[in-house]
Amino acid sequence: MQRLEEAFALRDIGELTEKRLLRSLVHHGGLRARVLNSGLIRVGDPVSVVDAQDGVGVVVLRGSRLLLGQRLTTHGYGTWSFPGGRPLPRESARACALRELREETGLEAANPRPIGLTHDGFPESRNVFRTTFVRVDAHNSEPIAREPEKTSQWHWFDRHELPRPLFAPVASLFAAGYEPAAADLTRCQD
Repeated sequence: MQRLEEAFALRDIGELTEKRLLRSLVHHGGLRARVLNSGLIRVGDPVSVVDAQDGVGVVVLRGSRLLLGQRLTTHGYGTWSFPGGRPLPRESARACALRELREETGLEAANPRPIGLTHDGFPESRNVFRTTFVRVDAHNSEPIAREPEKTSQWHWFDRHELPRPLFAPVASLFAAGYEPAAADLTRCQD
């Protein structure tokens, strides 16, 4: 009952503040204070209006292993992430997933399908990303680091032995309960 009351309170906060960031988070799974600051919102705290930017993460499975690369850009430096990026103007998440996978890893894929959506804030840059995760069926070639200034290496990791630290949107996807479906595991065997 308390969670239900909190959800209504959060919806009211979003409606009362008229801040786009708050409304976006309230209507997509709840307000996350850590997006805005150190984790606490107090009366009188400044609230910045920030438009969430769109991002796409590409989930590639091979057997029970997931493809992850170590990031070298300032946004998430040193963390492990799926291939992905930002969609071009008027580009769908599905088309973006296929393009980014090819650009970053050289892998060709088919059958893109959205599997999840996260909202993550990056306090150091004051950016908020709305990341759509797209599962694809990739051909059996091996990935290469085609953008070595952005990603140092690509590796296959067992779902239960993922490297740390994970890029915030990837960590959020798993924290929300994402598990590769049994159909996904059998469809893409080595």
